[in-house]
Amino acid sequence: MRTRALTIFFLMLAFNCATAQDFRTLYGKVTDSEYNDPMYLASVTLAGSNISIVTNSDGVFSLKIPVDTKEEAVVRISYMGYD
Repeated sequence: MRTRALTIFFLMLAFNCATAQDFRTLYGKVTDSEYNDPMYLASVTLAGSNISIVTNSDGVFSLKIPVDTKEEAVVRISYMGYD
């Protein structure tokens, strides 16, 4: 039984290592340009990909970007109903 548990543990560890990717993390805060208020639930997307996240109630986000992404990557920010 112990051997089986160790085998399962090592298989899970190997799977996690095989599927892990290296990421860089972009941190930021989205604010209103007029009043400097945080923008809650603004969408932050890495252009040309499906990597996206929304800001928290303080307008803060952390976006994980794969290491193989170009250095001059573009981030797009959108907010529904905002002029």
